[in-house]
Amino acid sequence: MSKSPQFAPRYPPPSPDAIKAARDQAKLSMPQAAELCEVSALSWERWEAGKNRMPAPVWKLFNLLTKDQSDPSISKPDTQP
Repeated sequence: MSKSPQFAPRYPPPSPDAIKAARDQAKLSMPQAAELCEVSALSWERWEAGKNRMPAPVWKLFNLLTKDQSDPSISKPDTQP
């Protein structure tokens, strides 16, 4: 019988300091950041406190939603028919 393969996470979870710095840069409170990502404020608080790890998809979503919209590197969907 073979062992199940062990997969390394694609992206390491952000540190609590990185989460707080990104939220501060976006000028959002913890409840506002949580609402933006559709998670509970308690989850956000635990991530910033280092009690739990933030899932990579939430981290990516937060960064996409708070990134400077004037940044030309952000690809915008084509709304033309």
